[in-house]
Amino acid sequence: MTSFPQNLKTLRTSHGYSLKELSDRLNERSDVKFSKASIDRWEKGLTSPSMSHASVLAQFFNVTLDELSGLEEMREQQPQTIAEHLNREL
Repeated sequence: MTSFPQNLKTLRTSHGYSLKELSDRLNERSDVKFSKASIDRWEKGLTSPSMSHASVLAQFFNVTLDELSGLEEMREQQPQTIAEHLNREL
């Protein structure tokens, strides 16, 4: 299961951005300000972004907030029915 820090770093590196390049590109496109240090702390899981920062990141990388946060993957792994849940436990 992936988490926000892992997803953010994967998205950044798969697009070939350094921390500085990503912060510069985000600052060009948004009124919300990003710093290289903040993005680094988010990727390390030391702090979490505000909802406005997370929304800008999701739009920039063309993913949903659920995908960025890892929530969508977690939902896919959860049993969808009581029978499925019981089957896993038995």
